[in-house]
Amino acid sequence: MISVDGTTITLTRGDTETLVVTVTDPGGQPYELGEGEYIELVSKAKASDAQPIIRKVTTDGSITFDRADTWHLSEGKYAYNIRVEDGASTYHTIIEGKLVITAVVDDEAD
Repeated sequence: MISVDGTTITLTRGDTETLVVTVTDPGGQPYELGEGEYIELVSKAKASDAQPIIRKVTTDGSITFDRADTWHLSEGKYAYNIRVEDGASTYHTIIEGKLVITAVVDDEAD
């Protein structure tokens, strides 16, 4: 299960879910990504950590979390941001918040 409440994304550990990101310009109009541009989601245990625990890239706004992305994570809260990269290594953060991983009851031994 995935849900979004403000800047908090809640995801059940191990689930395969898709988050759709809509980018708008400063005037609130839909922004179409240009050649070489992409949307990137980065999540870390703490915002100051050097290495991300999840990094997803999309050019169509659909960010799919696969089982392997979250199955190894403990239940808890993680920092994330979503940004647009303009193809010239210039990033524009469009949102930051908490990624909440919830527990799952699972009979599979992994």
